[in-house]
Amino acid sequence: MTNKNQSNVPISLSIKWGIIIAIINILLYTTLNKFLMNSENMTLYYVAIGSTFVLNIVLLSFLARQQRSALGGFISFKQCFRTLFIAILIICVTSFLYQQIYLKFIDPSFLDRMKEATLAFTEKIGAGQEQLDDVADKMDKQIAESNSVSRQLLSVVWAVVFYSIIGFVISAIVRKNKPLFIEEENNQQFQH
Repeated sequence: MTNKNQSNVPISLSIKWGIIIAIINILLYTTLNKFLMNSENMTLYYVAIGSTFVLNIVLLSFLARQQRSALGGFISFKQCFRTLFIAILIICVTSFLYQQIYLKFIDPSFLDRMKEATLAFTEKIGAGQEQLDDVADKMDKQIAESNSVSRQLLSVVWAVVFYSIIGFVISAIVRKNKPLFIEEENNQQFQH
């Protein structure tokens, strides 16, 4: 593989896996919100959301290892993080855009259903009326804030920062620098 092709590999793999992970997130987001988000399944709903996060970490780790293989088994921290960061940007921006479409067009009553399910679950676990009122007030505030463009953009920035920290950890684990001296098959450097 030439140097020109090696420099293109991080971008092509990043775009490919960024899109794949974003599509998986969209499918899971839609499925979870349509079928699991109700007062009967709130615990399962939150476990599933946590599992989605773990799946993202696993897939980003797979991307990093695939990138290392594409570069001949060696990858610097910078190359690895660059690969992951491009994918992270694609995932976060795509997820944000889809969430906006989902909340405005696909399931406009989602936030109200989320509030109702949360209140029903809180009541189910034995919360008193004062706690229910407090939860309802907090949910109303969060719903109102979710319509703020600056708040939405801030959430995307925080998602990128959070996943970038994970990308740093993955890069530190997956990196494998080339040795200073690589023995050639016929040991030419030792011949006189």
